[in-house]
Amino acid sequence: MRRDFLLLRLALQHFCREVDKETEKSSPGSGEALADLVAGCVAELQARWRLLSELARLVHDRAVDACLRKVKVVFRRWKEISRMCMRARSAAEFAKVVERTEGLIGFLEKAAEEVPAREAS
Repeated sequence: MRRDFLLLRLALQHFCREVDKETEKSSPGSGEALADLVAGCVAELQARWRLLSELARLVHDRAVDACLRKVKVVFRRWKEISRMCMRARSAAEFAKVVERTEGLIGFLEKAAEEVPAREAS
């Protein structure tokens, strides 16, 4: 899970760079296209974490359950960011998207650090 958190963090950092590029343009493009940059990575991790959630339920692993609670927070926040991005039409609105995404990146970094060592292997 640590690796997954870090992979998603990298995808979101790339997303922030692309959003920043849009804000430099005189007329920013589609926020929907920008949100799609992360969609594949998010979908892949959601599928993997869904399977892990099923396994955790079967074995009653508290450490995995704690990680999965963080996963739910990550996806809830990403859905909010994605909606914000799709509605963004100005540089100021895109800047808010970046700010919110940077907060999520920080959450992912902290979540990765808190994954128990036995889960990291």
